[in-house]
Amino acid sequence: MTDPLPKPELSRPIRANEISKAGLELTIEADEAERAAIAKRLGVLGIKALKAEVTVKRWRRTGARLIAAVTGSMTRRCVVTLEDFVVPIEEHFEVRFADPSDNIAMFPTEGEMVLDPEGEEPPEILDRGALDAGEAVVQQLVLGLDPYPRKPGAAFDEVKETPEKTSPFAVLSSLKEGPKDPENKG
Repeated sequence: MTDPLPKPELSRPIRANEISKAGLELTIEADEAERAAIAKRLGVLGIKALKAEVTVKRWRRTGARLIAAVTGSMTRRCVVTLEDFVVPIEEHFEVRFADPSDNIAMFPTEGEMVLDPEGEEPPEILDRGALDAGEAVVQQLVLGLDPYPRKPGAAFDEVKETPEKTSPFAVLSSLKEGPKDPENKG
């Protein structure tokens, strides 16, 4: 027996067929336990605040379009100074969700999926007719993370080397000149 998938840290499911023509607006605010779980998933030291203003509208026949503005702050460790510092969170994104039955051409079953770099991204697939707005927020946070966070003003010091050390042949040139010991003649 396989273990069920873990529940998302910030789960806010919305059934696509329950979205009115006017759409749905909601505020998602992570509580302390959710923020701790998200921080663990993201590999950051902590999340002090996380809030998303979300609008969900109908898209195509059975799909949905989620538009969100996410704000908050998290604690990261600087890769230069190794000091902890607070990073503001400000993400704006849009994700489309579709049911595979809506348009089978959107979801190829054979061959490679060709993505147009100038075009729109393919939609996410609805899970049993529902989308999880909270999970979409967390996934966008993952995409927006700086892999090498630097505290403002932190910079690597440049190491200045002498010209002799920069040449890989410096050691060979010293051998060509001969031994430095005057007693050693042979």
